[in-house]
Amino acid sequence: MTRTEKQQIVESYRDRFQKAQAVLLAEFKGIKVSEAVELRRTVRRVRGEYKVLKNTLIGRALGEGGLTSLASQLNGTTAVILANGDPVPLTKAVMEFGKKCATLRLKGAYVGGRSLSMEEVKQLADLPGRDLLLSQVVGAIRAPLLNLVGVLQAGPTKLLLVLRSLEQKRQAGASGGA
Repeated sequence: MTRTEKQQIVESYRDRFQKAQAVLLAEFKGIKVSEAVELRRTVRRVRGEYKVLKNTLIGRALGEGGLTSLASQLNGTTAVILANGDPVPLTKAVMEFGKKCATLRLKGAYVGGRSLSMEEVKQLADLPGRDLLLSQVVGAIRAPLLNLVGVLQAGPTKLLLVLRSLEQKRQAGASGGA
């Protein structure tokens, strides 16, 4: 690989790191090829990207991209996992894959502009996804409004029922008296 090619890779990943919602670094030593292929598919399904690069290239791209806090995790075999969308499904997918494949180990994570500890990564993976959170918020807002509509509709409905009942009594009284 020429110096120019290396520089292009560094620039490309610097831009990707800056645009990504989350950057995860994982140690993949001992992972079988079939497991790596399955991990790539899993990551792709949740709008992520999985790539194995040289640590020196990753380190340069992280440094140029302002993510120097992850650079200390660059030892051994390192894979880069990027979230191009919501970081929760990606983190959840990687953590679940790590349970199936004991040789995959997360080394570090950068989400929302800061480095996360492994405990914080686990908490992030336990969160519901963005779509579910939004639907819960909408449901929480919608329920009181529906209750209010029900209360407001109950008054006229009850009045209408009373008036119908009076009308039926008058008709019954008028037909019974004739």
